[in-house]
Amino acid sequence: MEDLIASYPTEFFPRHRFSLKGRQQSFHEVGRFDLLFVDEFGTNVLMELKAVTAKYENATQLARYRDALRELGPENVLMWLVAPSIPRSVRDFLDQVGIEYTEIHEAEFRKIAARHRYSFAGDDVLAPAASVPRAKEPRQKNSQDLLRGTVDWFFNTDEGEISGAYVRMLEDSCVALWGYPNAAEKLSRPASGERVFFFLNRVGVIATGIFTDEPPFASNKIFGKETEREFRRNVSNLISVANEHALTVSEVGQMGYKLPCISSLCRITNHNVADQMFYELESRALRFARDR
Repeated sequence: MEDLIASYPTEFFPRHRFSLKGRQQSFHEVGRFDLLFVDEFGTNVLMELKAVTAKYENATQLARYRDALRELGPENVLMWLVAPSIPRSVRDFLDQVGIEYTEIHEAEFRKIAARHRYSFAGDDVLAPAASVPRAKEPRQKNSQDLLRGTVDWFFNTDEGEISGAYVRMLEDSCVALWGYPNAAEKLSRPASGERVFFFLNRVGVIATGIFTDEPPFASNKIFGKETEREFRRNVSNLISVANEHALTVSEVGQMGYKLPCISSLCRITNHNVADQMFYELESRALRFARDR
């Protein structure tokens, strides 16, 4: 986590020009920070990284650091909290005290790691792939190996025949298919950790999530079609927006990808478009939550 952000800050914060200034250092004798960046305006950005859901205690700790820095008098200092999930109450507090924050999910780390040939050593430790010993005779990669960590997916919610199905998918954090003789096989194609975008006909892209490692299973909860081979597969880290805030076909087209998704489940090979859609959905979901 720390290695990737330090090495590729622009990929995690595309709207900022961060240059790494230090790691695991004390700043003005106030406290030790994970990463220290400087932006294009000369502002020092002190970044605290959390591998789990941020807690109120983390926010108050950063607030104490900020107060101590103010007493010392250094100018152009910005505090920044990064975590896979930041609850609404914590975000509200950070907004009140003027501390920046960003949610970065594990899937994003895995995606950027794969792009730069990093590998995961354990659940949350990253190591350059070049440092991993190679076998003398590399085995031939199968299709799942080629897709793992490098593919995003469009999923058509098939709202035309069963009203309200997409709502039930979002409520249960899953995707579902029915009427296909190979529905379970189709839903098994994405690898664990790969990202999926939910497409609603005549609306646009309404949600995104991460496929879990649980296999597809028979169900009749979404379409009520268990007798017609209804299967579902769970996703995690779901981010959804109201229909009026969806990414429209036109907006996705301007990013460089043509919609709608005709197939029930199809691959996206344009990583830049997938990243743009993810960040835009995340931004809209956050704005919508703040406006409520």
